[in-house]
Amino acid sequence: MKFFKLLLITLVIFVSATPSNSAQESDILDLLPAILAAARNNVIPETVFQLYPPGWGVKGYTENYNVTGTVKLNLVEAAVSGTYELKIGDLALPGAGLDTYSVSASIELELLAGGITSAGVMWYNSSNDAPLYIQVSASGTGIATRTKTGTPFDISILPAVAQVGDSGTLTSWNFSNGTTQFSNWSLEPSTAGHALLITESATYEGDDFPTTSVYQEEKINERGERLSIYHEVFDYEINLTITIKSRE
Repeated sequence: MKFFKLLLITLVIFVSATPSNSAQESDILDLLPAILAAARNNVIPETVFQLYPPGWGVKGYTENYNVTGTVKLNLVEAAVSGTYELKIGDLALPGAGLDTYSVSASIELELLAGGITSAGVMWYNSSNDAPLYIQVSASGTGIATRTKTGTPFDISILPAVAQVGDSGTLTSWNFSNGTTQFSNWSLEPSTAGHALLITESATYEGDDFPTTSVYQEEKINERGERLSIYHEVFDYEINLTITIKSRE
């Protein structure tokens, strides 16, 4: 609800002073920003979007994208191309003591002078989809190989459905290198009746020092099918920025 905030506050105060139908009118006013934003992009405000694609949760499910973009390392920028892959599998989690499934993601980028690879695996409890453990690594030309693992706290799972304007938090993580990650999601209007599922995360060392941040947009239709992705990574420790997108 980020549009016309001051105007809405004024209107809500006025409506609250009206004894009849005040709650109903206030609810309508709260919906105005989403309605206005959706109207610009041909999205019906009441449209319910599936946030998970068809087939999600089935072992063997995959998503593959050809991506292009840029990589900037220490102020030197280069064009890149490559692949983004996501796969649900049954990689074992040693010592889990329960039934799990894994979600693996990898980004492989090629540039004129070499390449960059980033990969991660997250394990989930099969009975309730709660995250259990994560392992991520990154390597590439001019970048030392780095690996870290993490365990969750303050677990919050992406809901199955949402409407434009909805938002929430995602699971937070404590990592083996002493950093902590916080994430959130939101659903924003896109074009042609579609929506953007946006996820953002920031990793901190201590309370005030961000080490990395990630921003991702997934264009989806009502069924949750992924139409395109846009992905930004900022690594403040090594002064690295990666920006990639797929074609629809």
